[in-house]
Amino acid sequence: MALGFFAQGDDWNNRMEDVGEESIEELSCRSFFVNAKRRQNKFELHPILHEFAESVSDGEYFRLEGIKSGEPIRIPNKARHVYVAADDLVTVAETLCERKEIRSLVVVGGLSCTSEDNRSRYNKSLKEVLESLKSLRLLVLSVLGGSLPEAIGELKHLRYLELPGNAIPEWPKSFCKLYHLQWLILRMHSTRVSLPEDMNKLSNLRCVDADSEAIAALPWIGNLIYLQELREYRIQRENRGFDVGQLKYMDQLRRLCIRGLQHVESKKMGEEAMLEDKEHLRWLELCWSNEGKPITPAACKDGMEGLRPHPDLRELKINGYKGERAPRWMESRYLLGIERLEMWSCHQLTSLPPLGELPFLRVLHLRRMDSVEEVGAVFYGSADAPFPSLEELLFDTLNQWKKWDVRAKQRREVSFPRLRKLGIGNCRSLTGPIALPSSLEELRVRLFAGGDSFGLVEEETSTSTTLVLHIDKLALLQSCLREGHLASLRFVDWRFATALTSKHLLEGWRSGWIISPLSNNCVSLKHTACNAFLIHWWTTAPEGCTIQAKNGDGALQLRTP
Repeated sequence: MALGFFAQGDDWNNRMEDVGEESIEELSCRSFFVNAKRRQNKFELHPILHEFAESVSDGEYFRLEGIKSGEPIRIPNKARHVYVAADDLVTVAETLCERKEIRSLVVVGGLSCTSEDNRSRYNKSLKEVLESLKSLRLLVLSVLGGSLPEAIGELKHLRYLELPGNAIPEWPKSFCKLYHLQWLILRMHSTRVSLPEDMNKLSNLRCVDADSEAIAALPWIGNLIYLQELREYRIQRENRGFDVGQLKYMDQLRRLCIRGLQHVESKKMGEEAMLEDKEHLRWLELCWSNEGKPITPAACKDGMEGLRPHPDLRELKINGYKGERAPRWMESRYLLGIERLEMWSCHQLTSLPPLGELPFLRVLHLRRMDSVEEVGAVFYGSADAPFPSLEELLFDTLNQWKKWDVRAKQRREVSFPRLRKLGIGNCRSLTGPIALPSSLEELRVRLFAGGDSFGLVEEETSTSTTLVLHIDKLALLQSCLREGHLASLRFVDWRFATALTSKHLLEGWRSGWIISPLSNNCVSLKHTACNAFLIHWWTTAPEGCTIQAKNGDGALQLRTP
């Protein structure tokens, strides 16, 4: 992209990054790459294709590494893209300076000798190279011998710059003259490194990959209207250039996190961000804190009304919201495209919005809410089949939550038809039963000790009739089994982390509340030191049942008489 191989095109909605991604996908489908690691953005050409590409390029791409002392340095006249080891830069600098048509320079590796003299010679050579190669569009430096040379500002055509982020104590004044710069990548993030204050003049920037603290300290960031991602923007009342209105014209944002929203006290102030007009925004995080003047619940809700995002949003995170009710745009069928929703530390919120009406919601996490007392009809909404796509549901530390209205669920035709993971922890006031899918055939129970915040761990692939249940209170499941809510259940897989939960489970078997609904079913138990449970189950379980136990000595499988 930095070299101009991918253009924006006529369609404004189709970014260069989108065109490049589509090309990578097509090449991957054609087996152009081997050992592709998509999450790390690493792609390796097949050796045959690499050899073919080298022959076609005919010297346009050139590598300089492992140069021996006294060996003549030759760079083809056709070379436009040069790769050189940092240790060899001093040796090849003079020859490099003669190839003024070079478009990209990649300097990799570290300096084998880090003496002051060697670092000084390296930095002098780097300065000479930058002063000569003024046609560079791409520059990657893995190491700096000292400060970034002032000559960097002479690279008027530079589009892509990658630097070691922990090695820049001070930016040269000329840096902010790189008006065509689009991608700035600072590897090895460091909170000690700040970005130049005048960086808002680089209006063509599309990506700034740096420490979030450094980005949050940039004033007047609203001038960077082509920025695709803003990991953290902090609203500051006392400092100019940090108001919520800075986001107004940043319509190319795909990912955005806004902090300091306690300073947004009205709908009008919230509307200054114009989130509703950001049609490309897919990921949004909204955060409030206790810094500064306290905000009232009414003012917080009013400000939240003005922060209504575009309906095409896919992921929404809400942290520290101070309102007693959710905004109207969350209580209506507005965010129809939302796929993931996380809310935490919303301590004033008294009731949950009708999230069951969101047709594509796949993941829902609710944490640390001290005022929610019931989950019921309002939570399910007016849909006949609430939560049609929900696969993962987590409740963590809802201290006042007393009841899950199962009757509200039973009045609907189908609820949670695709639920695969359910976690309920640290909800000390909650009593069962809990709402489980009625068509459930396989239940994998993961018991854990309450107290700390928890997450839903990755499990093996499950079927459409399997649920992984993470709980810290056996009583929640006990009432479901006793009241016959799991009539279709045929298989239970128990795992628990402590001897305490093992003891509670054994008591459940002795009292009969676990055995009774599982006639002719298979029960799997995986736990260390579970001999007492195994003996009691084998003597009391229904005829024909199978137990699969695992202790410290290995696996054991028994079938009851």
